This record gives sequence, C-alpha cells and structure tokens, in this order.
Amino acid sequence: MPHTPGHEEDTLANLFGQDWLQESAFTPAQQFRQYATQQTAPGSVTRDALYSMQNPMLQQYYLSGLPGTGTFGGGNEFGQGFRDYMPTYSRTFNRNFRGAEAPPTNLRDVAQEIAKISQYTSGPADQENSFLQYLENTGNTNPFSANQSAVYRQVYGEGRDAEENRKQLANLVGLQRPQNQGMYGGIVGRALSSVLNELYDSYTAQNPEGNFLNYFLQKTQAPEAGQATGLSALYGG
Repeated sequence: MPHTPGHEEDTLANLFGQDWLQESAFTPAQQFRQYATQQTAPGSVTRDALYSMQNPMLQQYYLSGLPGTGTFGGGNEFGQGFRDYMPTYSRTFNRNFRGAEAPPTNLRDVAQEIAKISQYTSGPADQENSFLQYLENTGNTNPFSANQSAVYRQVYGEGRDAEENRKQLANLVGLQRPQNQGMYGGIVGRALSSVLNELYDSYTAQNPEGNFLNYFLQKTQAPEAGQATGLSALYGG
C-alpha cells in the first residue's frame, strides 16, 4: 500500500488528539521558537524582544498554562499545549503583580510551594516526605490539586530540565519590581539575571545535589509590605 504523506500524523491525531504529536515531539522551548519565527519577521525588534522573554514566558506557561491554574496568564484548561497557550496569553500575570492592590507574595508563595514539592521523594504514602504522602493532603492544606502538583513535580522536580526550571523560577522571582510594579527588563533585567546566574554557579559548585530554588527563596525571605527583595536581601541595596 503506497505511503500517503501525513497519514501517520493524521492517525496519531485521531487516536490521541490534535496536539499530541506536537507536544510529544517538541519541548515547550522548541515550540516557543517555532511560535516566534511564525509570528514575527526575521531581524525585527519584535522578534528580538520576544526571544529575550523566552525564559519568563516559559515559566509562566509552566506555572499556569500547563497546570491550568489561569493565575499567571492563559486559560484554565489543565494540560493546555504551548501552541494554544501563546495566542490566548493575556496580561493576567502583569495585573497580578502591578499596583497597590496586587498580592505582594503571590508568585513567591507559589514558588515556595513548588520548591517544597520538588524535594519530595518517591515512596508510599506512609513514608515521611514522600510525594504520595503530600498528595494525601492531610488537613486540606495543599494549595494545588493533585493534577497540578504532579505537573509541578515533573517540571521542577523530576523532569530532565527540572534543575534549569528551578533556576529560571528563582530568576523570575528575583526580577519582580518593588511594590508589585511588574518585572524588570532591559539592562536592569539582564544585570539582575547575570548576578543570579553567577550565584547559581557558585551555589551548585559547592552543592552539586542542592536545590537552588529552595536556597534562593530561603536566603531572600518573604518580602514585607509588598517589597520584592530579590538579590537585595543577599547583597544589600
């Protein structure tokens, strides 16, 4: 029987859904690049600006679009593919972190819970500090659903890019402006990210099995009165 171009792709789409092959074959980072090249002109300022936002945008997808929280941009659909997330991305993230009425520790609280999830071990529910014990949710204290917690554990705890994602989430926290006025970008953003990269290299050289996200959040502490402390908590200023 002659091969029909696209036949296998159609079969997989019918079996598993239209986005299954795209999400299985390409990482979110690769899908981001595909989206940027399809939506912007080569050499344009818009493309350069979009490329510079790759890591923050991917973190917002991991925090919101993939687990379907709807908190940091995107919709409320669990398991939303990156290709669907980008066109529907809203300014929800910026609204959540701008102005006097914005919750001062929203992102940090989420990051701290993710840092905790990323350190849970495999094992039965009666084993101390196991992920299954966490999912038992004794006292109904977990802020995430079991599905969302499983996604965060994969992205930040067990996946092949988990260490890099923990670093980039710490960077996203460090880029918050004081008084909930969004994130630093441009020269300031690059300067802060550069220092954080050096801090990460120094920490991992001394603690090759350590959890940088947990370290960074502990060292910078929770901000007071809406202040995003970031690197200032470590070095002053």
